[in-house]
Amino acid sequence: MNKLTFPSYRQKRKKTDIVTETKENDTVVYREIYTYDFMPDMSNGDETDMVTILNIPYVVSQSILLKIYEYITTEKLPFIY
Repeated sequence: MNKLTFPSYRQKRKKTDIVTETKENDTVVYREIYTYDFMPDMSNGDETDMVTILNIPYVVSQSILLKIYEYITTEKLPFIY
């Protein structure tokens, strides 16, 4: 698997909609936009590489539900409706 790490991307920040509030308290309000540029020289792969990430919470929950289902269907439990 190729290594795609955080240094492979350069983060740029841009502040927009800047408003200064000077009457009550000396604060500045703005909206910050983040963009990321891929840097191929810092990576072993490129942006088209397929990356598969296992969803651990989903796998664990399905495993637990399967065990509960197997226990209910194999044991002679009284049916409660």
